[in-house]
Amino acid sequence: MTRKHKRASLAVPVRVSRRVPEGISTSQMACTLDVTAEGARLNGVYSIQAPGEVIAVERGKNKALFRVIWIGERGTAQAGQVGVQCIEPDKNIWDVNFVPEADEPYSALNATKLHVQGKGEKGRSKRLVCSGQVELSNGHHGAALVHGHVTEVSGDGCYVRASVALPPHSRVSMKLRLYHAEVHLKGVVRASDKGMGMWVEFHAIRQGDLEPLQRVLDQLAVKH
Repeated sequence: MTRKHKRASLAVPVRVSRRVPEGISTSQMACTLDVTAEGARLNGVYSIQAPGEVIAVERGKNKALFRVIWIGERGTAQAGQVGVQCIEPDKNIWDVNFVPEADEPYSALNATKLHVQGKGEKGRSKRLVCSGQVELSNGHHGAALVHGHVTEVSGDGCYVRASVALPPHSRVSMKLRLYHAEVHLKGVVRASDKGMGMWVEFHAIRQGDLEPLQRVLDQLAVKH
């Protein structure tokens, strides 16, 4: 299995510059939450309205261009956060020596391990309406990440709304940010709505992530 580059928790101030439609350059201060060799997660950026925008990020005398790939939804714990991917791969503005990390242990996951009160259609685990972010990858080195919003979750899987829907039977690795939890899972795309989203069935979960995901499901069940 291909190893991925390590993600480092790094809270440092940065200057974010962007060009508005009128052609005027604006800048503001923000802070990193974590960084990788390919990108970063920034906090305190509320002015960007949609993914795809190219911004400049400066740390001290170091500067590079990044493309916004996801935006935290307003009204959630991720409001003001943006995920960015460096489009100048030869630049490392973080002064961090990134090395590939060992594959993390996962354990098999099925509906009997995650409990949701009530039953859904055809005896399946009940789907709960939610609001979160997710990053999907097919696991191949260099493959582009698919970023989307999670609108439903159950003990079986989750529904991801994204501009790019992977075809059915695609095996994926996913990083799910749901409320105050961040969990890593592996699964397979069971159904795909072209241009709208896909249902991803959970198959495995990173060791240590089962309990926080169960807490999120319990909190959501109370609201339904």
